[in-house]
Amino acid sequence: MPHPIFHASISKMSGGGSKLVKNSSKGSTFFTMLLLSLISLSISGIIVQWAYNEIMPSIYASYSDKPFVPLSWRDSIILVLLTHALIW
Repeated sequence: MPHPIFHASISKMSGGGSKLVKNSSKGSTFFTMLLLSLISLSISGIIVQWAYNEIMPSIYASYSDKPFVPLSWRDSIILVLLTHALIW
């Protein structure tokens, strides 16, 4: 037989999630999360672009005679998205 306090807490949780979120704020929560995700991806892309363009010229020079082509922001975002897809 479960403990009475444990049983009372389970019966309170059986109603579902938090009731504090109102229906009108669900849309703004979605757009807030979307905006934060885009900002996070942009910052990750900038960090990847900076790190690649700082480190790779010295590594590339030792392996190839061709000129180094820096990574663009668009390419770095694609690399970040591919990495996130592999992790998920």
